[in-house]
Amino acid sequence: MSGIASVYATFASDEEARRVGRALIEERLAACVNILGPCHSIYRWQGKVEEAARLPRSSRLRPARRSWR
Repeated sequence: MSGIASVYATFASDEEARRVGRALIEERLAACVNILGPCHSIYRWQGKVEEAARLPRSSRLRPARRSWR
């Protein structure tokens, strides 16, 4: 499976994750999008340690823009 990339991203809401995931499929930029269960993120933002609930998303796509069959 050369030429395939796996992209991991997190979103603040289920609605946002679904909207972006659907757009990736509709625009043929991803072959598959998986929206996983909630996770808890701890990160540094603008000099402060923050915590937030997030929804991870994993997508499989080609680096170059090509149509999926």
